[in-house]
Amino acid sequence: MSHATAKNSRPSSRLVRPRHRAEETQILKRIEAWAGGPKKAQDWYRSFAIPAFGDRTAEALVKSGEADAVRDYLDAVATGTFQ
Repeated sequence: MSHATAKNSRPSSRLVRPRHRAEETQILKRIEAWAGGPKKAQDWYRSFAIPAFGDRTAEALVKSGEADAVRDYLDAVATGTFQ
């Protein structure tokens, strides 16, 4: 990869991070109450392997652009429709 190519790819990766941060914050706020507070919500987000997603964590899913899947999963769990 040339220096020019690497330099040109950086701005788009910087733009993605704020979106992931916003999605992370939104998901953490949703789970704080049932997780037992902000710290436990963050622990769940970073370390709970979700079997329905190949044992990936919510954090891994959000980072790979699958925040909607995490939100759908949380909706299904909350309503008791998750199978």
